[in-house]
Amino acid sequence: MFSPFEQFEITVLLPLHVLSYDLSITNMTIALILVFLVIVCFLKSITTKTSFLPSPWQSILEFFYIFVLDLLTEQASIKARNYFPALFSVFFFILITNLLGLTPFGFTPTGHIAVTLFISLSFFIAWIILGLKTLKWKFFKIFLPSGIPAWLMPLLVVIEILSFFIRPLSLAYGYLQICLLVIFCYL
Repeated sequence: MFSPFEQFEITVLLPLHVLSYDLSITNMTIALILVFLVIVCFLKSITTKTSFLPSPWQSILEFFYIFVLDLLTEQASIKARNYFPALFSVFFFILITNLLGLTPFGFTPTGHIAVTLFISLSFFIAWIILGLKTLKWKFFKIFLPSGIPAWLMPLLVVIEILSFFIRPLSLAYGYLQICLLVIFCYL
């Protein structure tokens, strides 16, 4: 019996055990390698033949470039342009994985919470490191909202700390919910 959830099953294609580690090749491994190759080939083929009058593919790439750059500067100011390459890479990774998942018999790695959790946790940890590096001890002021009564401070600090550390989980789970919602709309 076929199920719509078969597309989310991770199946072992080539079992491989080294010492006590399971390094088996799965359909997710193949999908991630395919996504990496598509991104590298796409960007390499477009950026090697750039011209003043862009080709249609170069125009598409420039559109995405400007879109992500404008979004970043509008949301996080001009100082955030230093982090543009990382955000552009993640944008393209999510875009290509979702597009490859729309192909017949396609597998979408971002449909698994482990992948989205890894992405959100890595950016969350980087945000903490950069915050502590640039702001030092002032970074902890985000847990203490200004202009609140003293008797309410302990409760709000606890709520702010909880909401701060739950953020990567909610980002990963929220993205997974959006992917599942889109899939169920197409069924």
